[in-house]
Amino acid sequence: MTKRLYSRPESVLVVVYTFDLDVLLLKRLKPLNFWQSVTGTIRWDENPRQAAIREVREETGIVAKSIVDSEQQRKFRILPEWKERYHPEDKYNLEHLWYLNIPKKKSINLSNKEHSDYKWVNLVEASKIVNSWTNKEAIKGLL
Repeated sequence: MTKRLYSRPESVLVVVYTFDLDVLLLKRLKPLNFWQSVTGTIRWDENPRQAAIREVREETGIVAKSIVDSEQQRKFRILPEWKERYHPEDKYNLEHLWYLNIPKKKSINLSNKEHSDYKWVNLVEASKIVNSWTNKEAIKGLL
């Protein structure tokens, strides 16, 4: 089986935050009560920058003009609930971290397929609310 029939084990995490250091968090539909920044799989035909810009637009409606590559990647084990998306040989995902700084909080156009709610919170609260360790570390990087 060709790996391209499965999701690429590489993704982006984009922390969207304001000049006042309020962070945008999105509540996933599944798993329940799972809060995160913008995330998504890098498609086979795109690079991390393209994926980060696409995911921000798809999940929030924001056009990411000044997205910044942190040049940090984190490797983590693929969770059992996501395993069916990946080739059986893929055990880990490589996540590329990006930041998007915008002037102020704005209304978000949620992706109905992925998220049920959003909120803007301060850095400290955001680092406590998000569920994944990589997201916590990314937000703490702004402190």
